[in-house]
Amino acid sequence: MVESVIESYAIGGGVGAQAYLTPMSTEDIDVFVAVKPEVAATLQPLQEIYASLAGRAKADGLYLVIGGWPVRFLVVPDLLHLDAVRTAVTREIGGEPARFMRPEYLAAIALKTGRPSDKARLLEFLQTGAVDRPALEEPVARHDLADRWSLFKRQILGAQ
Repeated sequence: MVESVIESYAIGGGVGAQAYLTPMSTEDIDVFVAVKPEVAATLQPLQEIYASLAGRAKADGLYLVIGGWPVRFLVVPDLLHLDAVRTAVTREIGGEPARFMRPEYLAAIALKTGRPSDKARLLEFLQTGAVDRPALEEPVARHDLADRWSLFKRQILGAQ
């Protein structure tokens, strides 16, 4: 059973951000999965998840197509994503409850990733007030992103 593999999960990426920001174009749903420690050491920690969904989803390359959406399951790659999964909130999507990363974690992940699209998303989080700056400071400090945050504030926000 999947419950024997998954500790927790949360939707992140573009669809996760859409829970707080204006809708944007995105190709897939990123579901970040925190797997149990005894499973994390295996070579295929998501194998049981894919196997359990095989009858309800169609495999398409890296994705499982569920309800018409390509869904990508990703094992959390670092402690920032793990915190984002563990502190996720439940919201509805298509009338069903699902766990979404909180906006300050989505913003901190965007800061860490640092691609132009991520910087634009971080700026939108800040300009719309979707993320509270003091709340953002907590994951920034805990996950050693202070230098990136300072650089972003100088380059993008014009702060000293």
